Amino acid sequence: MNKAVLIKSDDWEGLYINDVLVEEGHTLNQGFNRIEYFVDASEQYDFDIKELQEYWVTDEYEEYLYEIGSLNENLSDVDYDKTTEARTLKRVGEDKKALRCGNPIICNSYK
Repeated sequence: MNKAVLIKSDDWEGLYINDVLVEEGHTLNQGFNRIEYFVDASEQYDFDIKELQEYWVTDEYEEYLYEIGSLNENLSDVDYDKTTEARTLKRVGEDKKALRCGNPIICNSYK
């Protein structure tokens, strides 16, 4: 299985697989249900959706992102907040209420 990391900023996000950017945009679901999008992505990129991690870029990197308009190709070149615990679907576990919120990756109801 591959390692998947979702990097987010104010209005941009990118999906990294094994530290390489594979998708980015304002929202990665492209009009699909968010859960369905990540299930499809987990199959396409061979990662465990329950292990998908989410981090936010630092304020400094976000300013840089506004200037260049795209996340760096390699995760190691992205300045993101590594001190906060990564949100994963594993933390959500089998909580069906969280999955029903329509967006388990960013839904605040599963705290």
